[in-house]
Amino acid sequence: GRYLTCCNSGRRSEAAAYLLERMGHDVAVLWPGMESAGNSDRAWLSSESHIEHWLRADGTLTAVERWYAEALRVNDRPVDAIPTLRRALQDQRALDVADTPRVRSVLVQLALALDSAGQQDEGLRLMREAVALEAVHNPKDSDDRLSFVGRLAAVLMAAGHVDEAMALNQRLATIEQQLGSAGELLVLNRRVLEARGLAMQGEFGAASRAAATAAERAGDRFAQQRAEAWTAAALSARLRRHPGLALTHAQQALADPRAATFPLAVLASANAEAARL
Repeated sequence: GRYLTCCNSGRRSEAAAYLLERMGHDVAVLWPGMESAGNSDRAWLSSESHIEHWLRADGTLTAVERWYAEALRVNDRPVDAIPTLRRALQDQRALDVADTPRVRSVLVQLALALDSAGQQDEGLRLMREAVALEAVHNPKDSDDRLSFVGRLAAVLMAAGHVDEAMALNQRLATIEQQLGSAGELLVLNRRVLEARGLAMQGEFGAASRAAATAAERAGDRFAQQRAEAWTAAALSARLRRHPGLALTHAQQALADPRAATFPLAVLASANAEAARL
């Protein structure tokens, strides 16, 4: 397909066009007053001196690359996102000199992409680095702390470091209490992780209760987290050797009306539980 960008959004539009062209897409640029994209002059897209030099020098292209890679990752294309995120991290560090919050942001995205792509060792190392930077940048606990530590706990759980993940999960609960309030999605993610961790630690009764509570709290508003909670309940029931109950919970996750919109990893986890029975 052809991508169309308009210069009304300034350098970000030009950077998007340049990035798409460099990745092999057919790009047309519509300038003000033109009646059709066919009248645009695409020669500037191949001019390194006119485009990449100043777009990369002021960080515009790096930002667009980061947004593009993040879109790839959240749309279940982490392998495609990794090369762009590596370059964005390299460029951001060159631009900022020090490890700024912008560097931290790219680190998180790259860590998540690597984890989703099965490169868990590097993903975990970069996520630890991002969490350490967040603590330097934000000395006081906040929703940012909950988000970063929560992501590290999730990566640890996926990598099989259950005890460390659960210790961080308890830390998250303490921070929530200290703050007095926290984003609902952050709370739900923590509770789903808690249910999964309890199951893997053999605390089946507590895991089932935690999963049921999380699923009820999530409701229709957070359908993905509800499905993840039912999947955790299925894990607990399977490990407890209650196959019928495990299958019921896995089917609850997969039968969600919004299941088609869930990330592939969420569906794969629920399908895996159903397939083991």
